[in-house]
Amino acid sequence: MNGTIGGVIVAAGEGTRMGGALRKVYVPLAGRPLFMHALEKMRSFHVPWIALVIHPEELFRTIRILQEAHWIEDDFPGEWECFPGHIVQIELAGPTLALYLVPGGKSRQDSVWAGVRVLEKATYVAVHDAARPLLSLELWQRLVAVKEAARAIVPALPVKDTIKVIEEAKADLPSRSLRRVWGTLPRASLVAVQTPQLFHRATLLEALALGRALQIEVTDEAMLLERFRKRVVVVPGDEANIKVTTPFDLSLAEMLLKKSV
Repeated sequence: MNGTIGGVIVAAGEGTRMGGALRKVYVPLAGRPLFMHALEKMRSFHVPWIALVIHPEELFRTIRILQEAHWIEDDFPGEWECFPGHIVQIELAGPTLALYLVPGGKSRQDSVWAGVRVLEKATYVAVHDAARPLLSLELWQRLVAVKEAARAIVPALPVKDTIKVIEEAKADLPSRSLRRVWGTLPRASLVAVQTPQLFHRATLLEALALGRALQIEVTDEAMLLERFRKRVVVVPGDEANIKVTTPFDLSLAEMLLKKSV
């Protein structure tokens, strides 16, 4: 079922809102770095090819973590001083056949572009945030079951809160200054989108290339396809599939992880 799906795990961000010396995806959750939870989930779903897009400065740390987790041998890759800035391909016994360590770019869009490009054998690609460690098999199966229904499929949850549009923050004003409300959005037509987002690979590559050429800024890959009038559909998301952004999120993820065991 999953033979034509490759995975891109985006772990190249700075994660400044978490605080501390470590980049966010290397912060421990239940004794393992955050990104390892997402990586191990994808491997358990028998995704044959995974591109782990990392900050260029984090190659050595990532290799050490993979060695400690017994994904790779202690002597891999030999003379690894030559690898920074280059793609490292790691052959695995299965169910994932190959893991690619891909240096990320200056923006999320650049990082996703780099990851999608290496998955040449995949017809579809699932792009997932490394900061979402609680991806469930049920959510994965919902995406895969309808992979031919559209060029992009995203998981989403109904919005529970009332969403208001306010004036943008101004650089010359304190961050806690009062800001005017411009209006309220109709909640019935709003959803909060998660990852993984599943795409037809060729369509996503085309959209990423156009977005880069036109310097279009987006907050997720589905937004690019929307800009180019491609069909994007939603499947029900998972409330436990939270994105860890702050220390509070990390505590919540710890609690949810313990509850799921």
